[in-house]
Amino acid sequence: MDRLVGWYELKAGKHVLLTYASDGALRLVGLDDEVFSHRFVPVSQSSFRWIRGRDEPETNVEFISGDDNGQVHFKWQDEAQGTCVATKSSTYGYSVRQLQYRNGEVSLSGSMFIPRSGGPFPAVVMIHGSGTSVRNNLWYMRIAHSLAMGNIAVLLPDKRGSGKSKGDWRTASFVDLAHDARAAVETVCRESEVDPCHVGLWGLSQGGWIAPLAANLTPQAAFVISISGPAVPPNQQLRYEERHRLARTGLPRFLCQAILPIAVWVVKQRLPEWWRMNGEFDSLPFWKSLTMPALMVYGSDDVLTPVEESVRKLAEVKQANPKSDFTIQVFEGSGHGLLEPGSNGIRKDFLNLQSVGSTQSVREIAT
Repeated sequence: MDRLVGWYELKAGKHVLLTYASDGALRLVGLDDEVFSHRFVPVSQSSFRWIRGRDEPETNVEFISGDDNGQVHFKWQDEAQGTCVATKSSTYGYSVRQLQYRNGEVSLSGSMFIPRSGGPFPAVVMIHGSGTSVRNNLWYMRIAHSLAMGNIAVLLPDKRGSGKSKGDWRTASFVDLAHDARAAVETVCRESEVDPCHVGLWGLSQGGWIAPLAANLTPQAAFVISISGPAVPPNQQLRYEERHRLARTGLPRFLCQAILPIAVWVVKQRLPEWWRMNGEFDSLPFWKSLTMPALMVYGSDDVLTPVEESVRKLAEVKQANPKSDFTIQVFEGSGHGLLEPGSNGIRKDFLNLQSVGSTQSVREIAT
């Protein structure tokens, strides 16, 4: 499937990315103006079943090499337009390839997004949030897309125990997951298109606990980015999350407070071993020991992460350590996923902060 993966011009001026999924299929995704994710399920080496949304018809897709240069196309039948052809582009966007690596006995897998022009490039290794999480998660892909379009290489993995990555996150400590990230950085540093002196760690939510730990374990790490990462232990974060969840049910405040310990206990019973290992993890000592550039980003309306307390604790770390190089940014009106207020789109000013057009871009943090 490697020769099929890449950017295609679906119609004049509209490009879509055909990329690796975590389930053995491919994904056709829109990441520019129209955001979507469709499955391409293999039928043969050159034929796929294009599965779109619930209300859209499925169709067969055939890949062909249609010119002397072996340029790849795929064609399909549209009820209104008849035979349609999409042409693979060798110049638009960035290239994508699969990357396999190991942390000890655990085999890990992900997709590497490589900018097309110039190089060697700075790079980021993404660290997932809680639960099962895979490379074709559309939110993560939009972040990776923004970075890669800004000439920053990205490794977007399947989390341990998710997709094509082995192991089990349910029985993993944050130390285990930090070593997964360390192994990813070491692998990315060996890629010919990457500048090994400018590879950093990017963590979302739970990944914000893991990123500073991984940075302390990884001599090659050049910078850290934490998105909606709590600066309090998971046990305290869970109480904050459950308090907000109960409040949204409309129960009186006194009753929410009375029920809170039971609600927290119920959540922990789903993964008791995980909570035993990680519930009291404190990321602050790892933030305190960092001297590399770090960017921490939050949404003011986050109901999963205690933003005010996290910002206060990180600001205290920054003030207490003259060698720290921290930038803390809170976006008003956004929640945990940093969406534009009133929409499902990721904030453009947040994306710009990480990639281009900002004095706090990843490129500037890396260099």
